[in-house]
Amino acid sequence: MKEIDSERNLISRILTSEGKEYFFSGWGFEMGNWYSFFSLEKMGGLNSEGSDISISNDGGTFETRGIIALENGRFNFLYTDEFGSGKVYRSLTLTVLSEEAYLGDLAIRTCIPGRFKLQLNSKLMKPKKRFNLYNVIPNPSTLTLDANSIKVKTSLLADGFERADYLRFQRDGNWILHTRGLSFSMDEVFSKTIKGNRIKKDSWLLKTPPLRGLFTYARERLYPGMSFQICHNKRLQKGESIILKEEMDFG
Repeated sequence: MKEIDSERNLISRILTSEGKEYFFSGWGFEMGNWYSFFSLEKMGGLNSEGSDISISNDGGTFETRGIIALENGRFNFLYTDEFGSGKVYRSLTLTVLSEEAYLGDLAIRTCIPGRFKLQLNSKLMKPKKRFNLYNVIPNPSTLTLDANSIKVKTSLLADGFERADYLRFQRDGNWILHTRGLSFSMDEVFSKTIKGNRIKKDSWLLKTPPLRGLFTYARERLYPGMSFQICHNKRLQKGESIILKEEMDFG
């Protein structure tokens, strides 16, 4: 049994045939290029717009399609949740519609209410505001919510991106799991000041490789309170696609 947001095919509850119950406070995907980002859950985001959104489901496969306009690129998206034999097969496909587009990251997201005691593999996770992006979770991994487990396996088909799945505790008191692809491409590199979303492409930090490496994704990798970080975008051509997949086994 599934409870679905009928406007976006977002899942909030799964009850398995064995009577195991799972609750989610967030679902879907996010993507962006540091100039702008889009969230399916919000049906928008920073400097972005979704259009031509359509949904379909036959009880076992839930599809959401549409167009995402970011600054510096337009994409067609297909997001799918397919249910079968106690598993959910999730996938996100982004295809470039504009002559070229820039992309920095994409993530399939799962938000878990903080009331659950959560273990990653055998390690009990404790609420922390700080997280380390480079300490990515193993693939595959097992999340245990109280007595119920979810086995998660991911795959990424995207040149210029690296798998950077992570689990962290949010300010709202919930856990978030991101199956994530992150760009380390040198196609576009810049310093981003968080306040005001300001981009600088002529920063002296960019011209000094050791410092450029140190501050790459430093806000996520080193300290979330940093006022800036160095970001990377991959340049994609019209018709080029990126595919991110996640398999969730509700054992």
